[in-house]
Amino acid sequence: MTLVKPPFHIGSIVDNLERGMDEMSQAFGLTWGRVQRRTLTFEGPLELECCYAYSLDGPPYMELIEQRPGTHFGQLGLHHIGMWTENPAAESERLDAIGWPRETVIITPEGTWGGALFHTGTCGIRVEVVDIARSGPRLCHYLGGGDYSLPG
Repeated sequence: MTLVKPPFHIGSIVDNLERGMDEMSQAFGLTWGRVQRRTLTFEGPLELECCYAYSLDGPPYMELIEQRPGTHFGQLGLHHIGMWTENPAAESERLDAIGWPRETVIITPEGTWGGALFHTGTCGIRVEVVDIARSGPRLCHYLGGGDYSLPG
């Protein structure tokens, strides 16, 4: 069951993060949190250096991700619609059952599912299923001026 009706964020791939943030600010009046640089591990495994930022305005929040050609973040434009759930595995199964197969998942250092599962429908729309227990506190910390992580 989703806790916040989708979307809580909309993710888009841009070729240059700072330029994309500036353009979205000019076009929509958005303000931005701190640029984040993290190494993500996708199933496979595939490690990917990810550079992204969320708007401070929302919901829905705008997430801009810098393009990484040849990867999950390779194609410019709308990438995903993000939705929170308290049970990512059940939501992933539900999406599979309605014909939206899982495309990939972020893996934790311990080898378990991380904070995000990506599913794609036959209509071409991609959904990011996000665990609210992991993501909610991190997003609150980020919106308050911190990094998209918890201190300590």
